[in-house]
Amino acid sequence: MLEVRRVSQSLRQQDQVLRYLRCRCPSTGREYLLSVPRQIKHCHAAAAWLGGFDNPLEYQPILET
Repeated sequence: MLEVRRVSQSLRQQDQVLRYLRCRCPSTGREYLLSVPRQIKHCHAAAAWLGGFDNPLEYQPILET
């Protein structure tokens, strides 16, 4: 399970805003930037969208050990 860090944004050429979810894999330590739609502002909503959920309230991940 990826450790979610934050939702960030950056500007691209032609003033387009890109939004992405920054995550870290706990086993490898690698960080990933996963693109999400611009209207998403919160980590939980971004993770839910990446998991295929339209409603973030339905996204309830379990802790794997």
